[in-house]
Amino acid sequence: WHMIMAHRLKSVAYQSEARKILLQNENGPCPLLAAANALLLRGIIQLPATCIRSGVASIDDVLNVLADHALKRAKKQQNQSKKKDHNHHDNNNQDNAEDGVDSHNDNE
Repeated sequence: WHMIMAHRLKSVAYQSEARKILLQNENGPCPLLAAANALLLRGIIQLPATCIRSGVASIDDVLNVLADHALKRAKKQQNQSKKKDHNHHDNNNQDNAEDGVDSHNDNE
Protein backbone atom coordinates (compact mmCIF):
# COMPACT_ATOMS: atom_id res chain seq x y z
CA TRP A 1 0.00 0.00 0.00
CA HIS A 2 1.53 3.29 -1.12
CA MET A 3 0.53 6.45 0.71
CA ILE A 4 1.02 9.71 -1.17
CA MET A 5 2.23 12.55 1.00
CA ALA A 6 0.10 15.60 0.32
CA HIS A 7 -0.19 19.07 1.78
CA ARG A 8 -3.33 21.14 2.02
CA LEU A 9 -3.14 24.69 0.68
CA LYS A 10 -4.14 27.79 2.57
CA SER A 11 -4.95 31.20 1.07
CA VAL A 12 -3.14 34.08 2.74
CA ALA A 13 -2.66 37.77 2.04
CA TYR A 14 0.99 38.76 1.68
CA GLN A 15 1.92 42.36 0.86
CA SER A 16 -1.61 42.99 -0.39
CA GLU A 17 -1.43 39.95 -2.70
CA ALA A 18 -3.46 36.74 -2.43
CA ARG A 19 -1.06 33.80 -2.17
CA LYS A 20 -1.30 30.08 -1.49
CA ILE A 21 0.95 28.39 1.06
CA LEU A 22 1.48 24.75 1.93
CA LEU A 23 0.39 23.40 5.30
CA GLN A 24 2.30 20.72 7.16
CA ASN A 25 0.60 17.36 7.42
CA GLU A 26 2.70 16.19 10.38
CA ASN A 27 4.22 17.87 13.41
CA GLY A 28 7.77 19.11 13.36
CA PRO A 29 9.72 21.49 11.18
CA CYS A 30 9.94 20.86 7.46
CA PRO A 31 12.68 22.84 5.69
CA LEU A 32 11.31 21.86 2.27
CA LEU A 33 7.93 23.40 3.02
CA ALA A 34 9.56 26.47 4.56
CA ALA A 35 11.61 27.03 1.39
CA ALA A 36 8.61 26.41 -0.88
CA ASN A 37 6.38 28.73 1.16
CA ALA A 38 8.98 31.51 1.11
CA LEU A 39 9.14 31.27 -2.70
CA LEU A 40 5.35 30.99 -3.00
CA LEU A 41 4.82 34.09 -0.85
CA ARG A 42 7.24 36.10 -2.95
CA GLY A 43 5.56 34.92 -6.16
CA ILE A 44 8.80 33.35 -7.38
CA ILE A 45 7.19 29.93 -7.88
CA GLN A 46 3.59 28.89 -8.47
CA LEU A 47 1.91 25.59 -7.86
CA PRO A 48 0.20 23.86 -10.79
CA ALA A 49 -3.38 24.93 -11.48
CA THR A 50 -4.59 21.43 -10.61
CA CYS A 51 -3.20 21.88 -7.09
CA ILE A 52 -4.82 25.28 -6.72
CA ARG A 53 -8.21 23.91 -7.86
CA SER A 54 -8.05 20.87 -5.58
CA GLY A 55 -6.56 22.73 -2.63
CA VAL A 56 -3.92 20.00 -2.23
CA ALA A 57 -0.35 19.58 -3.46
CA SER A 58 1.47 16.26 -3.38
CA ILE A 59 5.08 16.16 -2.31
CA ASP A 60 5.87 15.33 -5.97
CA ASP A 61 4.12 18.54 -7.07
CA VAL A 62 6.20 20.56 -4.60
CA LEU A 63 9.46 18.86 -5.57
CA ASN A 64 8.77 19.32 -9.29
CA VAL A 65 8.06 23.04 -8.89
CA LEU A 66 11.20 23.53 -6.76
CA ALA A 67 13.37 21.48 -9.12
CA ASP A 68 12.05 23.35 -12.15
CA HIS A 69 12.82 26.67 -10.46
CA ALA A 70 16.33 25.52 -9.49
CA LEU A 71 17.09 24.34 -13.03
CA LYS A 72 15.82 27.56 -14.62
CA ARG A 73 17.83 29.63 -12.14
CA ALA A 74 20.99 27.60 -12.76
CA LYS A 75 20.56 27.95 -16.54
CA LYS A 76 20.01 31.71 -16.19
CA GLN A 77 23.16 32.05 -14.05
CA GLN A 78 25.13 29.93 -16.52
CA ASN A 79 23.99 32.13 -19.42
CA GLN A 80 24.89 35.29 -17.48
CA SER A 81 28.32 33.83 -16.71
CA LYS A 82 28.88 33.00 -20.40
CA LYS A 83 27.80 36.53 -21.35
CA LYS A 84 30.25 38.03 -18.82
CA ASP A 85 33.06 35.82 -20.15
CA HIS A 86 32.19 36.85 -23.71
CA ASN A 87 32.12 40.56 -22.77
CA HIS A 88 35.41 40.20 -20.90
CA HIS A 89 36.93 38.56 -23.99
CA ASP A 90 35.60 41.38 -26.21
CA ASN A 91 36.99 44.01 -23.82
CA ASN A 92 40.39 42.31 -23.85
CA ASN A 93 40.37 42.29 -27.66
CA GLN A 94 39.41 45.97 -27.66
CA ASP A 95 42.20 46.75 -25.17
CA ASN A 96 44.67 44.79 -27.28
CA ALA A 97 43.56 46.63 -30.44
CA GLU A 98 43.90 49.98 -28.68
CA ASP A 99 47.33 48.96 -27.35
CA GLY A 100 48.34 48.14 -30.91
CA VAL A 101 47.13 51.54 -32.14
CA ASP A 102 48.91 53.29 -29.26
CA SER A 103 52.19 51.53 -29.94
CA HIS A 104 51.82 52.25 -33.65
CA ASN A 105 51.32 55.96 -32.91
CA ASP A 106 54.40 55.99 -30.67
CA ASN A 107 56.55 54.88 -33.61
CA GLU A 108 55.51 57.77 -35.86
